Amino acid sequence: MIKKIVTKHPVIVYYIACLLLWVIFGLTNMALFPTSFNYELVFPQWAPAFAAFIVVGISGGKTGILGLLQKVSIKKSSIKWGLASVVIPVVCCVIAYIGIMYTEFGQCTMPTFTRSIGIYAICFLATLFGSYGEEIGWRGFMLPQLNKKHSLLMSSVIVGMSWGLWHINIGRFGLIAFGLFILGLTCISLLISWLCSKTKNNIFVAIMFHTIMNFCTLLLFENVLSDFSQMQTGAHIADMHLYTILYGMYLIVFAIPCIFIVKNMSGKKTKTKNEYL
Repeated sequence: MIKKIVTKHPVIVYYIACLLLWVIFGLTNMALFPTSFNYELVFPQWAPAFAAFIVVGISGGKTGILGLLQKVSIKKSSIKWGLASVVIPVVCCVIAYIGIMYTEFGQCTMPTFTRSIGIYAICFLATLFGSYGEEIGWRGFMLPQLNKKHSLLMSSVIVGMSWGLWHINIGRFGLIAFGLFILGLTCISLLISWLCSKTKNNIFVAIMFHTIMNFCTLLLFENVLSDFSQMQTGAHIADMHLYTILYGMYLIVFAIPCIFIVKNMSGKKTKTKNEYL
């Protein structure tokens, strides 16, 4: 009975499992390892991977799980696009930083780095670890499942919206900023999906893009992106304003390269021999 439901509605089951695991992993993280957030080690980022493993395990067994993991392998044909997955987020994040500095402060100053090189190295590895977990689910499982019935463009939009809503950060960002956050992630989803399509659905490029984007955000906007506990002060409204400016700028900057790829994505569907991937 369960296998029949999972096989018939893999994406719906996956997303429900993803949300439930987000809550479970989040509560566990806060209860047992609350200081891990200071080093960008966020266990709920592995909720998408485990949700994918559950769905694929029920539907395809061990073979399906192994097939999902094989999508992460680094191939020579992916190196060129792997480089693009590093350059694009770096350039976009830097442009967003410059834009915010001029619009909010009237001048561009260097970002302030408040941590040691060693701590930043730990943060980078933690970011890579978290991105690995997310991309196994979003681009490794959900995207190709949707792409069987929809174009790559439509599939990427659905993944992007789902990815954004999964973060459930209305209380932290405010409604307007959260809406901009979701739209920005949808543009980023288009870019990542396009890169994945160039590597025959190898999600190594997705992991790199995700990692570099998150790490650049930490480096450039660390003083803006204060944690939730710090936002319970009188500066809460000001912080929400900065989140609105940040995600609005991200939406504009990441939407620009999307203009050049959406036409190429509109008719692409996945052709795969593996029913579960």
